[in-house]
Amino acid sequence: MCPEKYYKKRIALVFKRIYDTLPMLMQAALILVFTIMIVKLPAQTQSEDYMAVKNWDLPENAIAMTELHKSEQRLYYEDRPFSGWAYELYPDGALMQ
Repeated sequence: MCPEKYYKKRIALVFKRIYDTLPMLMQAALILVFTIMIVKLPAQTQSEDYMAVKNWDLPENAIAMTELHKSEQRLYYEDRPFSGWAYELYPDGALMQ
């Protein structure tokens, strides 16, 4: 067999194999796309949660942790058991989260 015919047959065989595996490649591409989309969903949720915490404002009746005292594993404010909002601040005045 002459080299030209041999190479034409080889090229035809390669294209046939590619054509035969095309449905499998399409399925793999779809699976890859959906996997990437699913992986990005939790990241978006975490970002929204982070922004909700970052933009959170203290209630007006929140008490600083320095004003509370602990006794018998309970927090007390003005000698009464405390059950409200308590907060702490960083040295620069930012809210600890």
